[in-house]
Amino acid sequence: MQWMRFVYAAGCLVLAAATATAQPAAMGPAVAVGGPCCQPPVIGGPAWNPYVPGCPAPPIVNPNPNPNPNPNPNPNPNPNPNPEPATLSGEAYAQGSEAGTQSAPSVAPAMFGDLIGLQGGYPTVSSSNASGSASVRGNKASIIAPLPFHASYKITEGESPLPQNRAYITYTFYDNVDRLFPSSAVGQSNLNRETLGLEQTFDDGNDSIGLRLPFIQLTGDSSVEDNEVADLTLIYKHAFMYDRQSGDLVSGGLALTLPTGQGLQIAGESTLNDLVFQPFLGWCFNFDDVYLEGFSSVVVPTDMRDVSIMFNSVAVGYRMYRDNADDATIRAILPQIEMHLNTPFNHRGLSSTPTNFDDSLDFTGGVRVLFNRAEIGACVGAPITGPKPYDVECQANLTFHW
Repeated sequence: MQWMRFVYAAGCLVLAAATATAQPAAMGPAVAVGGPCCQPPVIGGPAWNPYVPGCPAPPIVNPNPNPNPNPNPNPNPNPNPNPEPATLSGEAYAQGSEAGTQSAPSVAPAMFGDLIGLQGGYPTVSSSNASGSASVRGNKASIIAPLPFHASYKITEGESPLPQNRAYITYTFYDNVDRLFPSSAVGQSNLNRETLGLEQTFDDGNDSIGLRLPFIQLTGDSSVEDNEVADLTLIYKHAFMYDRQSGDLVSGGLALTLPTGQGLQIAGESTLNDLVFQPFLGWCFNFDDVYLEGFSSVVVPTDMRDVSIMFNSVAVGYRMYRDNADDATIRAILPQIEMHLNTPFNHRGLSSTPTNFDDSLDFTGGVRVLFNRAEIGACVGAPITGPKPYDVECQANLTFHW
């Protein structure tokens, strides 16, 4: 019986050795089914695990639980969170473009003006029928200077409240400028005035520097015919409030008239030829096709013999026609009417010496036609209150813009 026990023990040892020889030495202890190395089979998964023979492979799990394959959580496909605003339509651009462009004249057109200039006079005691004189208050007569000694110096003359890039020429005709002379002494005379002007903007179109140079000729009766190059006027303008979309603006500046002309010859006194300062305020407001604009200024001379004046002018215009197409020949047609109130602070009336100026209210009406880079204008005007220094004013101008 003992030998049977020995044989049984030896067989067990041989079986154990054979089992140990068949297993890899690095397998380690056995792991139960369902442990971390051998997961239960999964429907749709692989049938076996190559690392554990006979053990099905674990299912493949997607690390991204979001079923949307687009990783961008922003549903807006536009990557720019601040898109550019839409551009202005041609209508709005014509009303609110930058100064100096071809549509700037439509934003704030230039005014035509009214002033012939300042008249000089020297009173003498004579009969009312003295040659070249008009009776004033009994036997006192005022000799009227044949030529205005300040011409085209009023800020309203051909000026816009908006700084612009332009060059222009204006012709103005005044009919019967010697109407204060007795008809028996001096025949009818007329005054012709040509004005050359230039204006250039800077500082993004908010400022401009301009100049005017008038040439005047008195024609008619040979006793008063004359001509001269009048005073040069320099103009600085600044738009300190300008809405480029609506075209509304308020501007201001200074007109400086230099004594470049021949001045006013005064008997027994020195020639009156002074420097004149004229601070001004301009404005323009748009209401669809209707616009209002105007100027207010004060003339401050440097010679007490000269006249200090306040000028107030207002214009009402209508954009009767506009075409903003690139190939348009006529851009706009702008009829316009103006009223001008001129109020002297001193030397009021014909009896004042050596210069004189009367309170006056003048009317001007005209039309401007705007092309691509040019415009033409024409107007007529007349003084409403007297004494009237002329019967009728007629004006034509040509302007080039850049």
